Formats: sequence, structure tokens, C-alpha cells
Amino acid sequence: MRHVANNFALVLIGTATLAVAACSSSKSSGPSEGGTGGTSGGGGIVLLPSDTGYLDGTNAAGVLGPWYAYADGYSDAGVFGAGKCQAMNHMDCSKFDTPMPGMPFAPSDVTTGKMCATGHAAIVGTLPDGVNFDYSNVYGAAIAVDLNNMGAGDSGVNPTTKGSYDPTTKTPPITGIAFDIDMPPTNAMRVELPTNAAPGGAAGGGTDNDAAWWGGGTGNTSPIKKGHNSFKWADVGGPSYLMNPPPPAFDKTKITSIKWHVVTSTSAAIDFSFCVSNLTMLTN
Repeated sequence: MRHVANNFALVLIGTATLAVAACSSSKSSGPSEGGTGGTSGGGGIVLLPSDTGYLDGTNAAGVLGPWYAYADGYSDAGVFGAGKCQAMNHMDCSKFDTPMPGMPFAPSDVTTGKMCATGHAAIVGTLPDGVNFDYSNVYGAAIAVDLNNMGAGDSGVNPTTKGSYDPTTKTPPITGIAFDIDMPPTNAMRVELPTNAAPGGAAGGGTDNDAAWWGGGTGNTSPIKKGHNSFKWADVGGPSYLMNPPPPAFDKTKITSIKWHVVTSTSAAIDFSFCVSNLTMLTN
């Protein structure tokens, strides 16, 4: 699955957090009637989803796809209690209070495209051997938006609908990403950009599973701060835990999604509550 190789990150670099590049995903909202926002100006294109959290491709950046949520406590269909975490008999599993995986992810404010999430990232337990930590099945929780998905919201569940998004072909070319966030979890979040450059498939691995992230060339989490954040493609790298062999270079021409992933820890569970707004594709 998409989080398998990520689980070795924390072992190899001696941290207590885990991220999943493109973890096992859940079904998400499909397109709705009405237009999707997207204004251009001030050096960027603001992406404003529909009232069901869908970007219909008519925005100036040509982004097409749903917002959605997933966590280790849910099945791909969004059923809590049927996730990989519970299947391994863990008592603490990651979950959302809002939004609900498998259901349309509506913005809290359509004027800023504010997408809010509250929930719980579980503490990582051990495997049946009682020694090694089960990062593979207790990987945390994330909200995400696909950039080129014509699958009527079938994001991640059916990866054949997840096409590549190439920001270099836009006019003007898109050079990076900006967003606002109100209460990011401290040292526990990655902004991941999985790609189709080297798909991993069911066996795990690959750039869709072991995604690069903002700051991933040097750090185990992204350097997110409260308020406004921005980064360019050159700031995306990693995963930092892949050492032998090293990870491939981030291919900005084959991005599939943007993910805000609350990673798990072996030392403590993490309760989170944050909102991402004013998601912008930078053009300068």
C-alpha cells in the first residue's frame, strides 16, 4: 500500500513520526453542479472548490479533482473499524471527527476554499513480534486534493483515474504552491506531492507511495508555520528516509495530488484540528 515503505522512515532516521506518501485512500466526493472557482492574480491562481469539495477543471490552473480524507482506521470505502490498523489488532487507530472519509468533503468557507479537519493520529504500536513498530498499518490521517482525476471522486481507490498534472505546461507556468493554515500540528505534518513517475502498485514503494514532500530532502516533516506558507518545486524532495538507494528526483511534471498528512509517533497520539485555505498555484 501507499504507506508501506514510509514506515521505515522513522526507524532509519531515528524520529518518532511517520508519513505516508500516498497512503491507502478512501472514496471521496464527486463533481457537483455549478462552477468551480479559481481566480488569477497577485502571482498565483487561488483554487476554490465547489460546495462538495470538487475542482471541475475550469479554474485557470486546470486543476480537476476532489478533496478527500483518509486515515489508517478506515477501509478504502470509508468504513471506520475496518482499516489496516484494526486488522492488525491495534487498539488505537487514527480517525476523523470531520470530514468523514468516503463522504463529500465540503469547504467550511467557499470564498477562501477553507477545508477543515479535526481528528486523532494514533500512537504507533508494535507488530505481533512485540519488538518492531507497525508504521505500515498505523500511518496517521490526511486530507488531500487530486489535481487530475476524472474518476468522479474515486481518488486513490481506483488509481487508474489519477492522472498526472504537469504545472510546467500552464501559461504562465506554475512554479509552486501556497496556502494558509491556522493550527498545524507541531512537528507532525508533511505536505506531500505523490507522482506517477514511478508507481509502486500493490507491492508498495514508488513515487506514489514514497512521495517527496516539502522539505523532504532534509527533514522528516515540512517546515509548516501558522499563517501563510509557500514553497517552490525546488523545495520538494526526499523521502529523506530513503538512503540506499536514494530516492529519485522529484518529477514536477507528474504530480497527482497535494496532501496534508498528520504523521504518527511511537511516543504519543496526536489530536489535531486545522483548516487549510487559499490554496494557490504560484505563477511567479
